[in-house]
Amino acid sequence: MALKADSSAGPHTSQPSKDDSSLSSDSSSGGIGIGSTEQEDQSSAVPTGIIYDYLSPEVLCGRAEQLLVDLLPGIESSEDFQVEYIGMGSYHKVVGFKVPMPKAATDDTDKPLFEGGEYVIRIEREDRTNQVNMERDVAILNGLAGKIDIPIPRVLMFDLGKTNPLNAAYTIATRLPGITLETFAEDEWLTTEQYCCIVENVTSIVERLASITAPYPGLITSSHSDGIDQSICPSGIPMVMFDLPFDTLPLTTLANPTPLTFMLALVDLWTTYEAADLPSEDGNFASWMKIKAIIHALSHHDILGSTFHLVHGDLAPRNILGHVVDDSTINITGVVDWDFASFAPPFCTYRAPLCMWTGGEDDANEWCEPEVLDAFKAVASPVYLKYVFSEEVAIARKVWAVLREGMVGEYRRTFAKMVFQDWDEFLLKGRVVDATS
Repeated sequence: MALKADSSAGPHTSQPSKDDSSLSSDSSSGGIGIGSTEQEDQSSAVPTGIIYDYLSPEVLCGRAEQLLVDLLPGIESSEDFQVEYIGMGSYHKVVGFKVPMPKAATDDTDKPLFEGGEYVIRIEREDRTNQVNMERDVAILNGLAGKIDIPIPRVLMFDLGKTNPLNAAYTIATRLPGITLETFAEDEWLTTEQYCCIVENVTSIVERLASITAPYPGLITSSHSDGIDQSICPSGIPMVMFDLPFDTLPLTTLANPTPLTFMLALVDLWTTYEAADLPSEDGNFASWMKIKAIIHALSHHDILGSTFHLVHGDLAPRNILGHVVDDSTINITGVVDWDFASFAPPFCTYRAPLCMWTGGEDDANEWCEPEVLDAFKAVASPVYLKYVFSEEVAIARKVWAVLREGMVGEYRRTFAKMVFQDWDEFLLKGRVVDATS
């Protein structure tokens, strides 16, 4: 269904999928002790303020209870009805609740809105208010539902406005079983065998996502009516072009685009846009030519690839759930927080599992136990190994970030200069011929 960011629209029900999965907390604090997301990962930012700073978790849960009583009349009389505070992430606070069996309420068609089970309410943080982001989160989960073989949350209801007991936008979704891998690292001592098992399972998730391709890069949407025709997207996942400040038709009409041709075309669109609409930014032209030269150099060394793949965008330990089977086995029970999912070149998809390292193989050897690194090498495909041990790949991802965001404004120009510095330092190592001078 098409979503509208209408503050007066009230709660919306979301079309359920065949996916039987559920949602967990999106709380974020640190990692599994083996690395962290790279600087360009937007979701790794830690905001300074929090929604309901002045409210205790008990008061927040009380407001959530009132919301549920409004949505599910009579539920408060059940002894099985429970509400609990789960935690806080970069963009949301999360409250869990349990619905008694067998049914809690029905909608106009007498179809159960909530079967008996566990659910979560993701509440938008006041300092991160952005209806487009929450709308995008709903669209992504609806667009992926039934299209990937990884357990993901299933959105049942959402309200993008604030005229509700929470005074904030929210989504209600099923809750995934298990706990985050981050929590395993904090609360339990992982054996080397369990560690290796986790790495093998996460590697499999990355490979499965990478196997899903699209004709060009872009964002995931909720329905094909909002995006490109289903017949030209082999995965069947609905998608649209990235949000850019200029007409993107030249990108979607490229003949058989590859990462190289797409990235070069995007550079040309940025330079044309800045020259026509932002003459004060014309000084960026030389920088864009530097970006273009780096793109050619990366292509020469076979870093860009030839296709576009599904990428989660923040596959960190805090967003992966699992449970202990025995002293050597931990099963993955689901993946949450798909806010930054997209289709992108392979250098964005094939990243070190659990963000264990960010550079080349020397970096991997420094941060990883030999047994864990060997476990990864034993199950990773040759293409995965090629990307994950290349120092150039980290630079390629930063170049992609520049192409996505542009160089308008001091912050973005500074980021681009940092990319150039990284590239120059890489050249000093004598690993690649300078194609940028």
